[in-house]
Amino acid sequence: MDLENDPPSKTTTIVARPSGRLTADMRFRLTSSFKCSASSRTSHTPKPIYEILLSEAKQIPLVEEKEDRVKVTIFNTIKNPEIISLIEKLKQQFYLNQKEIICLGIIAQHKNIIATEFARQIQNKDDKQIKNWLGNLVRHQIVLTKGRTKGMKYYINPKILKDSALTKTDLSIIEPHRLKNLIIEDLSNYPNSDVQDIHQRIGTEIPIRMLRSCLYTAVKNGEIG
Repeated sequence: MDLENDPPSKTTTIVARPSGRLTADMRFRLTSSFKCSASSRTSHTPKPIYEILLSEAKQIPLVEEKEDRVKVTIFNTIKNPEIISLIEKLKQQFYLNQKEIICLGIIAQHKNIIATEFARQIQNKDDKQIKNWLGNLVRHQIVLTKGRTKGMKYYINPKILKDSALTKTDLSIIEPHRLKNLIIEDLSNYPNSDVQDIHQRIGTEIPIRMLRSCLYTAVKNGEIG
């Protein structure tokens, strides 16, 4: 197993190369040894490396399967130091287990994350098992949901974020009526603006489709001339 540090030490790359031929089964076992969870051929136990990295507000490892090796890239950059203190505080307060810490770390880094992407990151698509992973996070309303089915999002309860540096309003989950009011206010200051300009001024984290839909509805209802 080789270890490589990419300058300026933003990533660490682990390359597992067996001395002999790498069979499909060997490649699967090497890959699953680094992944958060795997298929039914392995237990759905997360690896300690995920808990450590996400507790330190770092990105989850990138695992790549090659014909003759398995390459794992570990990202050393801390995304937001405030996430570290948030996870530590909640871990002690609610006695979070390993899976819950991993879920909290993923959701906190994204601010909000669509359910399908969340399932991809923990490598598990089973609804019952995802609920098991979230466990106390949902039970104690640390993590809330918005939307349904494929459009559902997970996000940290704003009350939990109170008094932390992560309290900045996340406009990507803004309520439609609030978005409409922002659009009306923006157009009163900048009449006849196109959608792209409104988007830039209000906040680019708002999905452009959401903004277009809200604007269309407001015009249709006669709220915007």
